[in-house]
Amino acid sequence: MYSTLKISDSIHHICESPGVYCTLVLGSEKALLIDTGNGRSDIAQAVKDITDLPVLVVNTHGHFDHASGNGFFPEVLIHEDDVSLLKKHRGWFYRYGYYLLARKGMDPEERRTYRTVKKKCGYSIKPLHDGDIIDLGDTRIEVIACPGHTQGSICLLDIKNRYLFTGDSLSNHVWICLKESTNLDTYANSLDTIASRSDEFDHLLSAHGRTIMTKKVLDAMISCVKNLSFSQSRPYKRVLLRKAFIYEEGLEHMRKQYGITSFSQILKNLVRIREEDFAEARYMSVVFSKDNI
Repeated sequence: MYSTLKISDSIHHICESPGVYCTLVLGSEKALLIDTGNGRSDIAQAVKDITDLPVLVVNTHGHFDHASGNGFFPEVLIHEDDVSLLKKHRGWFYRYGYYLLARKGMDPEERRTYRTVKKKCGYSIKPLHDGDIIDLGDTRIEVIACPGHTQGSICLLDIKNRYLFTGDSLSNHVWICLKESTNLDTYANSLDTIASRSDEFDHLLSAHGRTIMTKKVLDAMISCVKNLSFSQSRPYKRVLLRKAFIYEEGLEHMRKQYGITSFSQILKNLVRIREEDFAEARYMSVVFSKDNI
C-alpha cells in the first residue's frame, strides 16, 4: 500500500513501494504526477485521494520502477530519447521479471494490483524535449534534459515552488553503469547544466528517498564525478551489476558516526542514519562500469 508525505500544500511525495517514490505537484488548473512506480500500488487512487484536478503524467526516464504504473493513465510524457527504453521496459520480460523478484515482499492486494496494471500497456506516449514547459495553471514545470543514468533522463524544475525533481539523475547514490547509461563525461556536463540553473531552486527531491536534499548534493556529486578514480573504487556487489564498481566520498563520516564501512551496510542501516546526513551530502557515491568511463 502507498503512503503519502506532504511536502507542502502543492507538493506530495508518494511512497508507491519500498524505496520507490512518485511526486504529485498541484497547480491551479492541473496536477502533475512525476513517475508511477513499480505498479504494486494503485497510484491513480493515491492521486485521487489528494486531488480532483485533471492529472498529467511524466516519467523521469524509462525504467520499469518509474513507469510500471503508467497503465493506470491514458497518456504519459517522457523525453524523446527514452521512448524506446520505456517501450522495452513495459514488455513482458521486465514486468514478469520484476514480479518474480518482488512477489515474496508483496501482500495479496499488491499482487492483485500488479497483475492488473501490468496488462494495461495501451497508454499513449507523448515525447518531451529539453526546455519544454508543462503548464499547470499558476505553476509551470520546465523539462531539463539530464542524460547520464539513461540517455533520456530528465529533471523537472518547479519554477514557482523552487524545487528540482531529479528522478534517478541526482541523489546521494547514482548509477551510471547500465547499457542505456551515457559515459561519465556526458553526465558531468548534465550536472554542469543543472548547476548553471541552481539560483532557480532551493531544494531537490529524488525518486528513491523521502529526504528533501539541499543544493550541497549537487555540488558534492559534481565533485564526486570529477574526482572519480578507478584505483579508489571497489566492486559493486549486486546480482545484476557484476561488472560495476562504486566510487564513494564521505564513507569515513559514516564509519565515525555509525560504524558503517560499505554501501551495502548503509542500505541495511537506513533507519539509523539521520536524514540530514543525506540532505547535506555527507555521503555520496557513483556506480559505474569500465564501459562508461
